[in-house]
Amino acid sequence: MSRRIVAVGTTAAPAWADAGHAGTQVITLPVSAVTVDAVTGSVSGRQADDVVVVLGSQVPDPAAVVHRLRPGTSHLAVIIVGPPPAGGMDAVTLMIGERVRRIHEDQLDHVGLLLDELFQMLATRRRHRAMQAGAQAHLAAAGTRIESRLGERLFGELLSRAPIGAVLTGTATELLAWNARAADLLDLRDPGSLHTGLPALFDDPGAVAGYLATARYDAGDGTKPATFHRTAADGVTGHLRVTGQPSIDDTGRTRLLILIEDVTELVEAQRELTLRSQAAIASAQVAAALTAAESLDRKLHRCTEAITTHLGLTAAAIWTGGEGTAPSALRATSGAATGITDASEPAAVPSPGVLSYPLLSENQRVGVLSVVYPATADPAVLAPLPAIARQIAVGIRQDHLNDSVRAVAEALQRPLLPPTLPVIPNMDLAARYLPHGDGTRIGGDFYDAFALPDGRYVLALGDIRGKGPEAAAATGLVRHTIWTAAQHSPDPAYVLPLVNQALLRLGDARFCTLVYGLLSVGARGCSQLQLSCAGHPAPVIARNGTARLADSRGTLLGATPRLRLHSETIALTAGTAVVCYTDGFTEGGGVFSREPEDLAAEVGALPGGTLSAAAVADTLLNRAVSSSAGPVRDDLALLVAVAT
Repeated sequence: MSRRIVAVGTTAAPAWADAGHAGTQVITLPVSAVTVDAVTGSVSGRQADDVVVVLGSQVPDPAAVVHRLRPGTSHLAVIIVGPPPAGGMDAVTLMIGERVRRIHEDQLDHVGLLLDELFQMLATRRRHRAMQAGAQAHLAAAGTRIESRLGERLFGELLSRAPIGAVLTGTATELLAWNARAADLLDLRDPGSLHTGLPALFDDPGAVAGYLATARYDAGDGTKPATFHRTAADGVTGHLRVTGQPSIDDTGRTRLLILIEDVTELVEAQRELTLRSQAAIASAQVAAALTAAESLDRKLHRCTEAITTHLGLTAAAIWTGGEGTAPSALRATSGAATGITDASEPAAVPSPGVLSYPLLSENQRVGVLSVVYPATADPAVLAPLPAIARQIAVGIRQDHLNDSVRAVAEALQRPLLPPTLPVIPNMDLAARYLPHGDGTRIGGDFYDAFALPDGRYVLALGDIRGKGPEAAAATGLVRHTIWTAAQHSPDPAYVLPLVNQALLRLGDARFCTLVYGLLSVGARGCSQLQLSCAGHPAPVIARNGTARLADSRGTLLGATPRLRLHSETIALTAGTAVVCYTDGFTEGGGVFSREPEDLAAEVGALPGGTLSAAAVADTLLNRAVSSSAGPVRDDLALLVAVAT
């Protein structure tokens, strides 16, 4: 085989014709002598040659030249100097497809590589045509007459130029024929490829053979497509989608027509989407775990479960520890975590398949995340772990900050409640307090009970508007004012106006609702309780299995200088219970708000005469918490007195 370059209308004999293309015949036609017949005469009649025609920028009609050259010239390629025609309709490309190239005038001196590319393409096409001829000859020698049906389609103009591979196999999956696209996809460039088993061309021959066996005997419209992995001779890996369809030739023998499509980009895109989805789900579940109202250990365990489940890892573990020290506490594991034995070197890889990530928040290490991954894991699976490690670090640090804030809140809240309740003759007294949320904010609910110099007792329970340090300051002011005023005169008509004046003087709209009780202790069953409510929900009075709301309504404290108060005196016979509560039990203790009458009915349903004040308080508090959807929405405070 020889090669020829026909240079038409170039300004000079091209230097690239002599440099680097030894043995290549170069024919140069000046533009003044250019005719269609002159060019075609230099090309036609030499079918043994691969020819590249270079049409200079002064050639008037390149399409006419190529049109005359086109019949029987599959060994021809063309280089056209100049831009494509206006309007986008490139007739030359429509005629010879990929065998045409366009270059600029100033690129002629550097066109050697382009010539090599085109001659290589022509040589490849020549080998493929020889392969087709060999396949047809084999089919003809075997007496097979399928060329009248499948053969024409397989090697005809339509299927030969089709962008999808087509392969014909015999009874034992050996290759009988294929088109150009199949040759590209399967590296079928050697005549010895005839009779090669198709499964052997894939990375998993057994899977391909099983699929072809199923396709061969499928009586329907063919089996569903299947995708198989293949590594080419140059080491490039790809994914090929195979579709098999059985067919009977004229002699009654079964053949299998197989369509092969390169779906590497699609598979890689799907893989990338899957990995991104898995990473997004894992990250979302880690975020949900870290913001849940649970202990830190439980949060971190949910994080390791999300990592192993959605990233396909073997195991995950989280240690916590401060900056400058080795992680000291294994807080959570998930999966077969036996491979994770040491997290003292967070940036190291202790052994194949194990990785550790330092948990850094504001440049401080708060722990280590370690994972075990299978040997076959896609490296892309590990890509989200640094970002997830940052999420976990922020969550751990936030939990530590919440612990600190919670400790401060508890320290500030503690002086606002009495350390103990007084022991009162013939009375059983109990109180409960539960702040809303996670306990990091100081609540505005309070209760108090103390003895007076004259032997009587004051019982008080209130709710300051708002939360936080300001509410705590107002709570301290109210409690101190109640205690100080009661030492002079415990009468509600004296104490409550003084509390109102103190709040008005404080300003900042620190309103307060308050239930104030003055307890006079007598012989068993003869005690009395004078109740006054200042804008507070009426206490529940329960006796002998029935319950009602106290009639002691009054004006909210801190809202207006003029108060309207009403007191009710209650005889505390044995078994009588008085339940004072804050509005968290009616407006913030459950999913739905309820009225004080509903709470009274709940108290009345308790077994009368058998429950202690502590039992009543615990029962009501537990029911309010259990009916809440998550953390309670408001503070809960109770003060229960039961006459004995």
